[in-house]
Amino acid sequence: MAVVVDPGVFERLLQDAEDALDRAELTIAREEDDYVPWEQVKAELGLA
Repeated sequence: MAVVVDPGVFERLLQDAEDALDRAELTIAREEDDYVPWEQVKAELGLA
């Protein structure tokens, strides 16, 4: 089976899937207390 979609729609679908995966990974990392808050990263890099 194949589906033909506009390239712009395809790119949006890919981005949405990647965003969903990122959110799921962040949720898991937070549950495992295995992440560094963004504010801390910015401070350590001198960006804050």
